[in-house]
Amino acid sequence: MANISLNGIVTKIHSTNKDRGFCIVTIKGDDDRSKEIIKSEKNGKDTVTLLGTYFNPKVGEQLTCEGYFKSHKTFGKQYSAQQILSTVSLSQSFPKEIIHSDMLKPIEENLRLKIYKKYGDNSLKLLMTQSPLLTEDGFITKKRFAELKKEMARLKITTKTYNYLRAVGLPEKLAHNVMEARGGLSKTYVTVEPYSLLDVPGMGFKSLDTVASEIGMSFTSKARLDYCFDHILTNHFEQGHTGFPIDKLAYISASELSVGPTEVKEYLKGKIESGEYTYNHKERFFTTYKIHEIEKAIAKHLFRLQSTPFKKARKINNVQESFLKEGQVTAIKNTLMNKVSIITGGPGVGKTTVVKYVIDNIKQSEGNNHKFVLAAPTGKASTRMSQSTNLPADTVHSLLDYNPKDGFRKGQFDALKADTVIIDETTMVDLNTFYSLLESIPSSCRLVMVGDIDQLPSVGSGAVLRDIIDSKQIITSELTEPVRFGSESQIVTNAQRVNAGQAPIFSGNDNSDFIWIDADNDEDIKKKIKALASIIPAKFNIPVEDIQVLSPQKETECGVNSLNKTLDEIMNPKEGSNKFEVKSFGKSFRVGDRVMQIRNNKKLNVSNGDVGTINSFNMKLQTVRIKFDENTKDLPIKNLGHMRSANAITIHKSQGSEYSAVIMPISKSSTRMLTKQLVYTGMTRAKKLLVMIGDKDALKSAIENTRKQNRVTGLRGAINEVFNEKSLSLSKSINQEEPEMKIG
Repeated sequence: MANISLNGIVTKIHSTNKDRGFCIVTIKGDDDRSKEIIKSEKNGKDTVTLLGTYFNPKVGEQLTCEGYFKSHKTFGKQYSAQQILSTVSLSQSFPKEIIHSDMLKPIEENLRLKIYKKYGDNSLKLLMTQSPLLTEDGFITKKRFAELKKEMARLKITTKTYNYLRAVGLPEKLAHNVMEARGGLSKTYVTVEPYSLLDVPGMGFKSLDTVASEIGMSFTSKARLDYCFDHILTNHFEQGHTGFPIDKLAYISASELSVGPTEVKEYLKGKIESGEYTYNHKERFFTTYKIHEIEKAIAKHLFRLQSTPFKKARKINNVQESFLKEGQVTAIKNTLMNKVSIITGGPGVGKTTVVKYVIDNIKQSEGNNHKFVLAAPTGKASTRMSQSTNLPADTVHSLLDYNPKDGFRKGQFDALKADTVIIDETTMVDLNTFYSLLESIPSSCRLVMVGDIDQLPSVGSGAVLRDIIDSKQIITSELTEPVRFGSESQIVTNAQRVNAGQAPIFSGNDNSDFIWIDADNDEDIKKKIKALASIIPAKFNIPVEDIQVLSPQKETECGVNSLNKTLDEIMNPKEGSNKFEVKSFGKSFRVGDRVMQIRNNKKLNVSNGDVGTINSFNMKLQTVRIKFDENTKDLPIKNLGHMRSANAITIHKSQGSEYSAVIMPISKSSTRMLTKQLVYTGMTRAKKLLVMIGDKDALKSAIENTRKQNRVTGLRGAINEVFNEKSLSLSKSINQEEPEMKIG
């Protein structure tokens, strides 16, 4: 059966399959030849039903097709397309449908309608060729006419690139995202290195497999294997692990690559032999050589600090005061008498009081010349630390002089000038940051780590504090008794109850700092959250920007994605000229929006989990100014593709932060995600007000679910290995092993 080419315009869409791309549409010819063919085959009718593979067709879209006519016993003659490409005709007329099409986006829609009213089916030809008639008849000024020429020239290039991306199998949205991320180089990236597009928002490995197949790239190519493997490892490490169980890695890689586990293991063996990766035989997990060396170096640094002599407090003063609990007294003594120590416990158990007493005792024992260095992972946490101790406190990144190009500038060759280093919220310090911190601490220095190990682990890789405690090599003081002033807060009391496996106390008092609101279902939860966002500012005198909604997960009706759609207009309504708005990767962003970075970007010095507020846009420079906790940054507008609304965020992303008011949905639809650890972490983020909305049975199930987020890490084993190594002399300084410890 001979193929017949047709140029047609979509006039009606009957059905589409978003996954397979199969569509059924009605087209009409847009050139004389195509019109005659359709009339001949359809007995005088000017339209025909087209069947073929094409993702997301639009009414008004122009298509060039290769195919043949066939008869259907019910629907009559139809056109079966073997190939469909989107085209923009520069010489032919077009029907009214294209007036509303995205194809003419550079031209204001009201102007298109006026032009169509005057010129009818010749409008597209006049627009695309920038006909002088448009200015002569007064539709476009000469200045706008000059701008239009540039815009339409760009549109031709853009359309050509877009057609190519669609032709190689990318769905409409991904094609748009690639063009927004790579611009004029989009086609080059696809043809030369398609798997490098994995960082494009929404892009998946399977989509790129389709593209690679279309351009003739072999499934066994080294580039495909390397990108797939790195993609899997990156996703795994972004979940906080520092190692990957070898059998699980082989299974996932084989499934993703559509090859056998044996072939994958051979590939992994080659990676190990190249020195890029290593295999921990004892723990049976696979990791990068760099991570392996960092975990080993952390263990050696801890041993160095632990084993180097220091000045113990000559006298321990003022630790028998009546309001101090027994656990606090023990913690103060342990901290003063040991070179490296840990203070852990939940909210309201007196960790801050212990730190203050430790500082006061060291000052009394060693004098005012003693140099304290205090730090915490976030700006808010370091501010709290400074206020409670009356000493300066930095973020860990500022303390270590972090620079996106050079990383942490402080280190063994430019050590901190400190006699005692105290790190708060150590639970959320990741592996790389902790290594850099230890590397910068002089051997004579005391190190105190403070944190709540019952919270979720760090957003970054590792479970540092948990691994150090589990190694049992560092003295640890765990505080469990509520202190007197903490009992006044229902937030503290109920967080402690949840952590102990007990249900919160539901007082029913609207003036309490802890409020429970019953809700029947997800839709009811959403409605009540929406109402609360409006009520809280007036009733509790808490500004709307200090309200944070924390959800257990991203999806579901009361997950982060859905809640943000509900909250965006309440938290930052679009009103007034100051609410300038831009669209990036299909989402609108406006001045005043609270946003979160969802992917690490070393070049821009922004990390997964960073939250900020949009201050302004510079359309000339194509930048957006965002105020983060510590500083304000000008970022490329296209980076907004890696940002999401942050009026609602996951509980995991809230680590290390405190908010005046927290609203937390507890839904049956989130039962799979809800654990005691997760609920406890969310509750302890609230400072003045905690409102929990949902189902008490779902809360009960969460409290009973004691499953913790176990991470695959090698730090605990590395610490025990170093500390138990008999051949390592206590008098030997780790500084003698600098070449082995330094991680590139």
